[in-house]
Amino acid sequence: MLHESADGNKDFDVSLQNPLTSDTVKSWYKPGQTYDSVFGPMGSTFEECRAECVGLVLSHDKEFLKVLDVDEEKSEPITYVNWIYMVENGLRALQYYDSDKKKWGQAHMQARFGILKTLLQAGEGLLTLDVKEDDLTIKLDRTKITSVGVPAINTFLQKIQIYKATADIEAAKKF
Repeated sequence: MLHESADGNKDFDVSLQNPLTSDTVKSWYKPGQTYDSVFGPMGSTFEECRAECVGLVLSHDKEFLKVLDVDEEKSEPITYVNWIYMVENGLRALQYYDSDKKKWGQAHMQARFGILKTLLQAGEGLLTLDVKEDDLTIKLDRTKITSVGVPAINTFLQKIQIYKATADIEAAKKF
């Protein structure tokens, strides 16, 4: 995380580029600021997002699954179940959103909804939700988890980390 000390010294090169904007870094933690003081309740949601996203990425990593004694033929179903479970929980998360107050009741549910949105926005047929009257059908194309899903989650993780490292609460709020 990028910090400025009380004497004005910064623990980073001021010409450092933000990989998301290609501009020089415009924000950092000022003296006395911490991640929690800058991000407040949103910080918990970001940490939950990061944990859940790492789980998605690792569930796809065949080398990681070998460490857990999962043989290759079982790895694809494990990956798919983990991803579809996340999508389902992203939808269930809506139960924890108070539309009157425009607030989430639980950080991990807000995180799961954010992941759901990320997967929907990835496009390319990775994830579709088909609503017909009172029925909802979830379609997650398992053949696109590697080519579309993992890159989308990696980009999401990168944004979370950059917002955190640069104390960029304004960009995080828009995100």
